[in-house]
Amino acid sequence: PLSRFEVTDVIKGHDHFRVGETFETYYLGNAQPGELYLAMATSSPQVEWSPPILLTERSKRYVLALANLPPGPERLEFFQDYLGDSDDLLSGDAYNEFAVAPYDDLIVLGPKMNREQLIGFLTDPHVATHHRKLYFTMLGICGTEADARLLEKFMVSEDRGSKSGLDALLACYIKLVAARGLDKIDELFLKNREADYADINAAIMAIRFHGSETDVVPQQRLAESLRHVLDYPDLADLVISDLQKWEDWSELPKLCELFL
Repeated sequence: PLSRFEVTDVIKGHDHFRVGETFETYYLGNAQPGELYLAMATSSPQVEWSPPILLTERSKRYVLALANLPPGPERLEFFQDYLGDSDDLLSGDAYNEFAVAPYDDLIVLGPKMNREQLIGFLTDPHVATHHRKLYFTMLGICGTEADARLLEKFMVSEDRGSKSGLDALLACYIKLVAARGLDKIDELFLKNREADYADINAAIMAIRFHGSETDVVPQQRLAESLRHVLDYPDLADLVISDLQKWEDWSELPKLCELFL
């Protein structure tokens, strides 16, 4: 059945809608008179409405503020206050803004990041893995070397939940302790014959991130870690393209032996 809604605020589309107008659209929830909803429409060639989303007064203020936010890193400062919010709509939207932001924008935001809040998120077993990855990335920017001890506990834990988001965890660890972090990662994952494939792949992704996004560790040292993977014939192809891109030919004889 169609439900009738009244327009109380227009965020976009002032040429098409006016405050006080009404429109009808499908809504399958138990809507009550006076409740607030966010409704979005497309017009091609006629108006089509997405399912209205129930808002609180607080989430309404959030939505209305979005239209006036500046671009770039300053925009992220607003969304940071809503990371991990109890309102899933706000928490999810804030996460999405950070997820698509360039890493350079996160670095600019670094001095204004809430390190204690990030530590709290990362020690919460109920935080979703994709959110956890973001928090590790942010901690790598604003954290301290002392935070590396917490990461080491996650790295050696038998609980897979503590290792969730391992690629971002290891990238954060390298960011905080530089080459010393690679020594630990080599020991636990890349030189460890008992390591799980998923953990080895996570270590490769973390090293690849630093090879393209940071200069914390010289590329030569990053390549040294990746070369350990060549000792696993079934996994060697995971790192060949990286070594080629970094023009590391030191293990060319081994590659010829593996593939020729």
